[in-house]
Amino acid sequence: MQMGILSKKAVSPIIASILLVFIAISIGCSVYFWYSSIKEETQIKSEIRLTHDLNRVFAGIEIIKVNLTSGKVLIENTGGVILHSLNLTKNLEEIATLDSLDVGEIWEVEVTSLSSGDVLYVTSREGASDKYEI
Repeated sequence: MQMGILSKKAVSPIIASILLVFIAISIGCSVYFWYSSIKEETQIKSEIRLTHDLNRVFAGIEIIKVNLTSGKVLIENTGGVILHSLNLTKNLEEIATLDSLDVGEIWEVEVTSLSSGDVLYVTSREGASDKYEI
């Protein structure tokens, strides 16, 4: 009876080698897919941040003219990108908004009761801003 137990063999060396190769390949594939997903996520976040930073660099806005008698204020997009969500305030109170302003386009706003000492401030979502003190 002891002879029968001792005569049984374990897994052959060829099958063991094949199993080790398959295990190594599966671990390599898992590491590759994990690394690829992290790399892709990082690349997308970097592209979004770069686009946002470039928009801030190329965004520009300027209050080019204020007429006290008529109350007309002219605001120009002096940058290189389209500006969005523009907000014009007078003494920190919102007086006008605009969805978008193309490059080189002028936004004309009529403001009531402008007087000496008022401060106009225009901002955009891209980070462009200008201040005009009357």
